[in-house]
Amino acid sequence: GWTNDDDGWHLLSIPFESVIVAPSDFAPGANDDLYYYDEPSDMWINWKPGTANSGFNFEKGKGYLCSYMDDDIKSFSGTLNTADVFVDNLTVAGNGSRTEAGWNMIGNPYPSSILWSNSWGSNINAVGKIYPGSGNYIDVDPVNGIPSAQAFFVQVTAETDLAIPTTARLHSDEPWRKSAYAELETLSFEITGGTNTLSDKTRIRFAEEATGEFDTQFDAFKLFGLATAPQLYTMVSEEPYSTNTYAEIELERVIDLEFIPGTSGEHQIELIENTCNEDCFILLDDKFNNITVDITTNNTYKFDANTGDEPNRFQIRFSAVGVEEELQKESLQSYVSGDQLYILGEEGKADLRIFNLHGQELFNEQLELNSQYSRPLDLKTGIYFISLQTAEQTKTAKIIIK
Repeated sequence: GWTNDDDGWHLLSIPFESVIVAPSDFAPGANDDLYYYDEPSDMWINWKPGTANSGFNFEKGKGYLCSYMDDDIKSFSGTLNTADVFVDNLTVAGNGSRTEAGWNMIGNPYPSSILWSNSWGSNINAVGKIYPGSGNYIDVDPVNGIPSAQAFFVQVTAETDLAIPTTARLHSDEPWRKSAYAELETLSFEITGGTNTLSDKTRIRFAEEATGEFDTQFDAFKLFGLATAPQLYTMVSEEPYSTNTYAEIELERVIDLEFIPGTSGEHQIELIENTCNEDCFILLDDKFNNITVDITTNNTYKFDANTGDEPNRFQIRFSAVGVEEELQKESLQSYVSGDQLYILGEEGKADLRIFNLHGQELFNEQLELNSQYSRPLDLKTGIYFISLQTAEQTKTAKIIIK
């Protein structure tokens, strides 16, 4: 069941020819919701009376969005689908750019899992979208499983039909097939934080066949989720990607990583997957805090963000071994998130001093540092300078308390 507007949402499909919604367990009450998505109008169509197309019934191969206030096990009955299922009239008439149009919601029409494939029809992009309840849609590659009664989004580039074959069914005693996409070198990032538990994920990966433009067999445009969820995506030619594929890792390449906070507060970017074989550092630049983090060494980066912040905050770079080490010798890598001071890339004993803009010393303490040290700060809003002195050298940095 749901507790607020952000949770309790599910993408639903049926394993039968059709199911009458009312009367059934799925008929929504006053505090429940049931919709289908209409691509041409880019609108969610409400089942409830008094709305356009209200009172619709479930149809095989189609997907629905539902949320019910009470926890409950809902059931439906009918003759199970055992033949190929055809889904007609997938459209690309929706409002907006090519990143927003063409998204159609379809559903697994069988009582077993199926393996998704864009070979079910023509003019269909390879990467689909599922909704795991995180506030955002997550990319799903071909030959990945779609559970029974699960709906998902696919994007088409021209009006088309598709046929979901019975050969796509995956039975319980059959092992999952390994997708060729799983062999691609991949970086996956996850964003969490703010005042809720919602999240988002984005991928950068590498395939020899990738062109640098949008590749229908590898890439996916960003499909934005709940307004209160954090959004993380890469930008290519002013278009948002949730999966962004390049032919190879290039040390000179800079990838724009944009972020929109759904709520204000401390956030965290985490590198949750790294299958890249290249011997290089992966650097995350925070242009707001003017800091660079070796995200391969410190897999998480914490920072403050507020709704309304400019999205163009981060970028990903690839650095040869030793380059970042030299950069870190020139200045102190530090930043403030919430009421915590973070110092990166320093180890051993050091004297930490903090000064205000008038040069007054506010803090002086000897520390034992690790590669990602943090400590609480109790300072008023303003600009400060920190000095870190070791036996070999002194490093300084400016920090901003918001």
